[in-house]
Amino acid sequence: MLDFKEYAQQERSKLISQIDKKINQFDPFDLLSILGTNFFGFPEDFAKAQHEVTQVCNEFVAGLLSSKLPAKRSLPTLKDTKEIAELFQKLVFTYFYENLPVNKQTDACSFQSMEEARLAYFTLSYFMIVRGEGYPEELWNEAIEIYSPHNKYLKKNFGFTIELVIDIFKWLYKAIETRFNSHAVEFRKIFAHSMSIWQDWHDGKIDYETVLSKVNKIDKDALVKQLADHNRRTKDIFTFTFQEIEDTFGTQLMRAFLKRFASNFGEINKCYREPTDFNELNRTPLLKTDDKKVFIPIPLLLYQVPVVTLHYDLIQDPSYADKYAEAKGDYLEKKASILMGTIFGATSYHANIHYVDHNKEEREIDLLVRFDNKLIFVECKSKGLTLPAKQGNLQQIRKDFANAIQKAYDQNQKAINYISESDLSKFYEYNGREIIIEKEKISDIYSIILTANTFSSLTTDLSIFLKKDKASHYPWAICESDLELVSEYLYDPCLFVQFLKRRREIYGRVISPDEMDYVGCYLQEGLFFEKELKKANKIVLVGYTEQFDAAELKRIGKLKTAQVGSTWSNPVFENLLGTVKLLNGYGHSDIILLLLDIDSQSRDNLIRLIKLTIEKTVQDKKSHDFSMLFDKGNFGISFVSDIKRNNLARKTVAIGNLKKYKHKSKTWLSLGRDVSDKKYLVNEYAFLQCDWKFDPILDRESKRLKGTILDIAN
Repeated sequence: MLDFKEYAQQERSKLISQIDKKINQFDPFDLLSILGTNFFGFPEDFAKAQHEVTQVCNEFVAGLLSSKLPAKRSLPTLKDTKEIAELFQKLVFTYFYENLPVNKQTDACSFQSMEEARLAYFTLSYFMIVRGEGYPEELWNEAIEIYSPHNKYLKKNFGFTIELVIDIFKWLYKAIETRFNSHAVEFRKIFAHSMSIWQDWHDGKIDYETVLSKVNKIDKDALVKQLADHNRRTKDIFTFTFQEIEDTFGTQLMRAFLKRFASNFGEINKCYREPTDFNELNRTPLLKTDDKKVFIPIPLLLYQVPVVTLHYDLIQDPSYADKYAEAKGDYLEKKASILMGTIFGATSYHANIHYVDHNKEEREIDLLVRFDNKLIFVECKSKGLTLPAKQGNLQQIRKDFANAIQKAYDQNQKAINYISESDLSKFYEYNGREIIIEKEKISDIYSIILTANTFSSLTTDLSIFLKKDKASHYPWAICESDLELVSEYLYDPCLFVQFLKRRREIYGRVISPDEMDYVGCYLQEGLFFEKELKKANKIVLVGYTEQFDAAELKRIGKLKTAQVGSTWSNPVFENLLGTVKLLNGYGHSDIILLLLDIDSQSRDNLIRLIKLTIEKTVQDKKSHDFSMLFDKGNFGISFVSDIKRNNLARKTVAIGNLKKYKHKSKTWLSLGRDVSDKKYLVNEYAFLQCDWKFDPILDRESKRLKGTILDIAN
């Protein structure tokens, strides 16, 4: 029997031959144009995964056809394009078999090797199916940010600046959109009469016999001819004359642009065979049809090519590669500072710091964020996955992972260990300013790894490749474009830190191939999986990124309404959070995080009991209180209401101490409210945190507690 790899290769070879034979029946311009209009014609709510499969299918077909000289042949039908798509989907699936570590004669396989194979396949499929490193407009903006410092080099060697290149790409894409919209209007006119018959029947205006009668009167031959003529004109959507570009941008820029971003039909992709091979359209997305026109087979590449492939032009020049690499690293570190500053404030972070560890070795950290009694170390890595790794090469995946993710983790972890091993640690900025960290004042430390490009599912589940001590926490690894999106939605530092906390707590038990699924789930539902994890070892998280896609469509005018989900559904609870934030004392973030950790139902119960207690005090002019327990009694909240402010602070502390002792809790939050104050939900608070131990006085006094409303929330 064949092993999986041999079986996959044979199946793949057969399917590629079938696809090649099929596409050679048609004129390349006609086929690629019709495939392009199918892609553009998807409704906004079309399944994202299928949308992406369609793009990579079109890229594969375009890659094969770009190596051939155009020849006039028959016009493809909708049935033909559907058959090509079905063959391609079968082709994609062959890569799954190739990555399996066992053959058909063997059942045994270690868990580790299976998990490595799974990640290798996911890595391959991610970069084959999901193209691009962010949203289209973001890619153009990112290209300008990355390459504008190199405009002098680009102008000298290529004849353009990055801003001018992006202007041309924007103009081309806008023109394609405008042409497609006109094309779609014409298409609807062709079928207007047929659709009106169906609509009348659908609305109950005509019966079925009348429908048949009207349909029989339609000149079907004329309809087919109209449709064929319309399809032949689809190539006009994606074709531009040199003169059109020259009239808009001038002769010199037009020539420089086409020299770098256009190739001749039949002169590229000579060795292109599989969809995992490098498709040269990702470097030159325009194809010259003659000496006067260019054709754009994959319009979305106009977004992706500038930010991705100019990188290779710069690193391939030995005289400039080092300068560019250093600048790219600096760019990522500066971007990290900007994004962390957006969340925590401009004065909360220290960039490019160094320290001398206990072995007298000098070490560096890219970014240290200080927020209340918490620290966040951020290490940036501009190295991404190489092409062999993206193609699923397990050995290269390990190597690329070690050079970027593992190295960044080790750097952060050494700094964390340095702090944990000393009561007082010293770090230094490059201007000589000293940063002193007192261990007893730090409640938690988080590690973030920021990469320039995505590592796909390799970083959503670090357990397979990351080498670490069992006692150490996993870091949070994310790419720059995703962190930019996170900073837009988690701009509140408490929410950001709580996300890091909850993400760490569910690590390895709630899994997803996309890090933004975790962010989307947190915003929508809070990453609360305690009940589900009692019944299942692992939970798969999918679909939460679609809300970001919808929000982006709204931003660029493609949707009227879209909203990213929010956990904070109770305005009174938001009031409580806002009040605690105003207190802003040292350690206040611990209180906020504990409140944020309360699930939605318990939040509603807490607010309901607060309102009920206040109403009782207003009615009978007496003091009332209640308590709630969380986390199996390890954390509790008490609330006391009174008609006057006098002694409210003392009463809040006293009741908190008694309640904490009574329920043997480690952590307790006691809140007090003067009901005559209409501005704030609480006026006093006491945050108590220490291990429970027997106390004769507290034991005696706690037994006297009566009339307490007790709501246990576990």
